Amino acid sequence: MATVREEKVSVGTFLSECEPRSLDDNQLLVVFKRTRDFHANQVRRNHESVEQVLKAMFGLDLRLVCEVDYDEDPEEVKQERRVEEDERVQTALKIFDGEIVGR
Repeated sequence: MATVREEKVSVGTFLSECEPRSLDDNQLLVVFKRTRDFHANQVRRNHESVEQVLKAMFGLDLRLVCEVDYDEDPEEVKQERRVEEDERVQTALKIFDGEIVGR
């Protein structure tokens, strides 16, 4: 990533948000969390830069494949669910005839 960052700072920064998952048939699969789909798209748009660095480092023509893991449940989502399930929140909603908004 540091080498990519030397070539293109933003791409190196975006790339630091992914996790390498596999290397099969000269395809390097990297996965981004669902909250980092913007980062994944930016790396996809600049995959040639990353692939050039990979070739210089390993001497192989590797193809970069970016995916976003939409199945993972970020902590913020888990925490929001817990708030809605909280007995105190439910009691307050009943007392004030309220509803949770902003979703």
